[in-house]
Amino acid sequence: MFKKYRIKKGLTQEKEAELLGISTRHLQRIEKEDNLPSLELLKKMIKLLNISDEDISNFLKN
Repeated sequence: MFKKYRIKKGLTQEKEAELLGISTRHLQRIEKEDNLPSLELLKKMIKLLNISDEDISNFLKN
């Protein structure tokens, strides 16, 4: 889910990771759903990528 928003926003993984203050590898793992972001990081990602409440709700249900 996060990857499509990053692409829609026109960000590379490297740039998004830099803006979020995390490593590119950590972001890759989140995008592949190998890892879940912490609540703090999730909030930053939602704000940065302009993710809707509905999409977040659907993501959290899975």
